[in-house]
Amino acid sequence: MVREDPLRIAREKTRVVIFTQHFKIVGDIHLPPGARVTDFLNRFVGETDRSPFFAVTDAAIYSLKTEALLYSPRFLNIHKKEVGILFPLSGEAEAL
Repeated sequence: MVREDPLRIAREKTRVVIFTQHFKIVGDIHLPPGARVTDFLNRFVGETDRSPFFAVTDAAIYSLKTEALLYSPRFLNIHKKEVGILFPLSGEAEAL
């Protein structure tokens, strides 16, 4: 029998694109089940959370100037104040 960790909170992966002043970042944020990206923005990227950073996993970081892939970290923290635009990727948006 597999026991669930009582300290672990269930999360759903959502693939997003994040634009900062210098980078485009494509990666996964982890939302509570049923949460919307706007809820995430208001809670974690807005001013109501105490932590200045939020986590992104399986990321690809691109230069805005050259569009070159610069890094592919499995995990990174992004400072909330650096986020200019954040939106979820859908099947339609990924093809662009």
